[in-house]
Formats: sequence, structure tokens, C-alpha cells
Amino acid sequence: MSLRSHCNLLAVPLSDDLELRLSWAVCLSLDEIVANAFARMAGNPVDPLQTLSAALAVPADSKEQADILATLRESLEAHPNPIPILCTTLIKTVSSAGDSLLKRWVLDLLHFAISRSNLSPEVRTQR
Repeated sequence: MSLRSHCNLLAVPLSDDLELRLSWAVCLSLDEIVANAFARMAGNPVDPLQTLSAALAVPADSKEQADILATLRESLEAHPNPIPILCTTLIKTVSSAGDSLLKRWVLDLLHFAISRSNLSPEVRTQR
């Protein structure tokens, strides 16, 4: 079903210009989703800052946030070099916050970085 058909069903007026802009936005979003999926399948890391920003932009403690953080975690397990920078920043952010999905994710990531990652011992123990 086309974008115009969906809008007609919802009784939403849709100009040609709006249809073009909405179609473009949908295509960009789908392209990003497909690119991230192929990057994960190819073992390529996702951009950690962009992915973290996306996780922070969605509602806290939502399934969507959990999915984005799971994607980031999967990438960081395969490519752990950004973990020290992320943990240093995020620990300060979540330390005074109440229990949340993000706080638990940061603590799990820190645990992974210290105990199971292939980071050097110097990097694992730096402050």
C-alpha cells in the first residue's frame, strides 16, 4: 500500500510536496536500518556515538531503547576499543540516576570491559 493510500485511509490531506518529503524520510530511515543490519551481519562495528545518541533519543526504558542498546552492545563486544571512552562518560551520567535500563546497560558494559573483553590490562584498569 502506498503512502498516499495510507493517508487517504486516515483522512490526512497529502500534498505532492509532503508526499515526496515523507517518502524521502521513510527511505532514509529504511536505508539506515538496512545498512546497520548489513554492518552487523558483516561484523562491522556500528558508530557507537551515533547509536548511543539514538538510544538516548527514544523513550527511556522502552523496548526500542533496549533494542538499540543491544545492537550497540553486540558491536562493542566485537570491537571493544570505544568502551573505555563510553564508560568514562556514561558512568558519570548514570551514577546519580535511579534504576534504569541505561544504568543497567552501562554497568553490564563495564563488567564486560573489565572481565571478558580483549582490552589490554592497562586499559581495563585505567581510571
